[in-house]
Amino acid sequence: MDANKGTGADMKACAHAIFLAIALRVAFADAAVSLTKLGEKDLGVEGCSGITHVGGDDFYIAQDHDANGNPTLHPVSIAIDRDDGRIRLVQFSAGLKLSGTGDAEGVAYDPCSKGVWVSDESSPPKIQEFQPTLAAANLTARRAAPVPAIYGNCRGNAKLEALTMSRDGLTLWTANEEALSGDGPISSSDNGTVVRLTRFVRVRASDNWTASGQWAYQCDKAGSSLFTSRHQCGLSGLCALPDGSLLALEREVSESTWGRCSVYRLTAAAFAAATDVSFLGALEGASYTKLAKGSALLSFKGKGLTSMLCYEGICLGPKLSDGSYSVLLVSDGQTETKKFGFLTVTAVTVSNICALRLSGIEETVPEYREDVENYADLAEEVKNNLAKALEQYN
Repeated sequence: MDANKGTGADMKACAHAIFLAIALRVAFADAAVSLTKLGEKDLGVEGCSGITHVGGDDFYIAQDHDANGNPTLHPVSIAIDRDDGRIRLVQFSAGLKLSGTGDAEGVAYDPCSKGVWVSDESSPPKIQEFQPTLAAANLTARRAAPVPAIYGNCRGNAKLEALTMSRDGLTLWTANEEALSGDGPISSSDNGTVVRLTRFVRVRASDNWTASGQWAYQCDKAGSSLFTSRHQCGLSGLCALPDGSLLALEREVSESTWGRCSVYRLTAAAFAAATDVSFLGALEGASYTKLAKGSALLSFKGKGLTSMLCYEGICLGPKLSDGSYSVLLVSDGQTETKKFGFLTVTAVTVSNICALRLSGIEETVPEYREDVENYADLAEEVKNNLAKALEQYN
């Protein structure tokens, strides 16, 4: 056996070591984390479900369906002012058809392979990697992540909505949008739905993923609706941060809010205190500790029945000149009409991109480097950085 290649137990042990190290570092951090809304722009493209940053002004946006009903990946140039964090210009390139995909939702750029991972809400749900090239208009998946069998219990169109990757390229996160069968009820104005966040890790950049932990997260309650069927609140996006924490994007759609966007931060300490529910076949009636999400870093609503918000995708953007980070959201756009006798009511969800500013984040997860061969090396580096950082508090 290759002495440099770790076992599954090694990967989990190293992942746990990194989580504990980051949790301790965050506990000593002085800066308060904040998230500020800077502004929104009309995308002009419906069906945008996910966004991921490649570098500089380059991004990919997943479209769950184009004009022909095909799931599509768009290379997009987004010019962000590095001083004020606002979006100056958005330019879409021709979409790349994702062959073998039924409903593209989450999207995550892989700095190791230069590929793009896409979560698919088909049955059964899938997470596949595609290699975008200028020479191919149709992309075929080159490999797939081993999605845990429990996600076969997803309900309807509430499967793997979220996807994000750490900037070192060694951790991948996904989550279902609403509760699995056996995990509790779907969202309503009476209760929030409980979903599962799953972490994947790999030892080497070239390795495929191994599931390494699963945690329960409770979404907020949905508002009430009278005229349309849009009445839900689920987890629509995840965003891995440079300090090892995650941003969780909740998408609520109802007429009482005209669509509410809420963003929570899940710290390494919150994961350490919660139960790994990988061993539980059903959460309903079971004893476990959910992730503590605290208060929302940011929450805002839509403006009316014809300008409802439905933010589905979230990603970390470029670092700004003051040391804060850009965060971008994309909103799915569509129109729904419902008749009540002689009365016809039309609800319009706008297709927007929204710029946020994230401040107070400590950088404890290094960016991907080709000289880092395996997860154990990276864990040792993080622990060494932690020891140095804590010296200032002694």
